[in-house]
Amino acid sequence: MRKRSSMSLEEHRLPRVLNVGSGPPGADDRFTAQFVSGGGWQVVRADVDPNVAPDVVASATDLSALQSDSFDAAWCSHILEHLFAHETETAARELFRVLKRGGTLFAFVPDVEAAARAVASGGLTEPVYISPAGPITPHDILYGHGAAIAAGRTAMAHRSGFTPNRLGEALHRAGFDPVVVQRTTEFEIQAKATKPLGDWSPELGTYRDSPFA
Repeated sequence: MRKRSSMSLEEHRLPRVLNVGSGPPGADDRFTAQFVSGGGWQVVRADVDPNVAPDVVASATDLSALQSDSFDAAWCSHILEHLFAHETETAARELFRVLKRGGTLFAFVPDVEAAARAVASGGLTEPVYISPAGPITPHDILYGHGAAIAAGRTAMAHRSGFTPNRLGEALHRAGFDPVVVQRTTEFEIQAKATKPLGDWSPELGTYRDSPFA
């Protein structure tokens, strides 16, 4: 007689990914391609706007509705620039908190250095690329999508900006290690950051020394 497997239900559960600032379902093609289309992930959508019907109504700076150490991955695409500069590390620490040890954060932000170069060449309002929302100018990259803001979506305004160093340092100070930062296009920065398997101790300064200085 075949022996019944003792494998627990916990081992059968799908890995969980948190999409912070998700917008409506299917709004982010890259997220869909990586975590939805292939299956195998339990997706939890968090957004500050209840009109997009998120699973959790929450800001990136306050994910207290979610348990610590409960997600295998987190996705944060073009959200951090909508926060004030002093809120960046608060959001990074919240993302760190909800991830399991060994979990990965994928973060995307506009590249203000690239936008500044375009401005310096006299192109503040000249389109530099085409997005699903239409033509994007350096002014949009620096201050937020002008057409959306003009239509009354003032939350689309940008309150801070990022260089690769600034993004990497903020994630590193929050406890992520390693943090890999790169430019994915001329006007975007991506970070892949991992929550260490060991304990993070701000008091001991375990990861205090930043490789981005």
